[in-house]
Amino acid sequence: MGDVYTMTRENSYKDTDSYLNLLDNALIGVFHTTAEGKFLYVNKALANMFKYESPEDLISSINNIEKQLFARKQNRQELLEIVRSTGKLLNCEVEYLCKDGSTITALLNMQFKHDEEGNELFLEGFINDITFIKEKERAIMEREER
Repeated sequence: MGDVYTMTRENSYKDTDSYLNLLDNALIGVFHTTAEGKFLYVNKALANMFKYESPEDLISSINNIEKQLFARKQNRQELLEIVRSTGKLLNCEVEYLCKDGSTITALLNMQFKHDEEGNELFLEGFINDITFIKEKERAIMEREER
């Protein structure tokens, strides 16, 4: 008889609906994109983070992630080269534009999903909004400067 963790893990991943529900309702942004910059999948948290009404609204509104979501002249292609050379991008701080014109600061983590021959299929990743933390850091620094 296996431990509770093993039994729960085995049962939960057998049920595809449970897995999809976990992704759709995760507390951080989850995505799949093409290398060219088009969303294939986003969860509710990512849509909310960027102030879109729904995942479908975000997917249909964004045709070029780099031009429409990156707030700074940060080259998404450079980030993709890091992923290609190292296998993944971890905790990269990125400033994003939201639908309402506001900006957020978030940590981007991503990697390519490959087929059996090693060809790139799509990027998968997570985005964690750290705007609140960055605002608190700025407030502390301003207080200390006075």
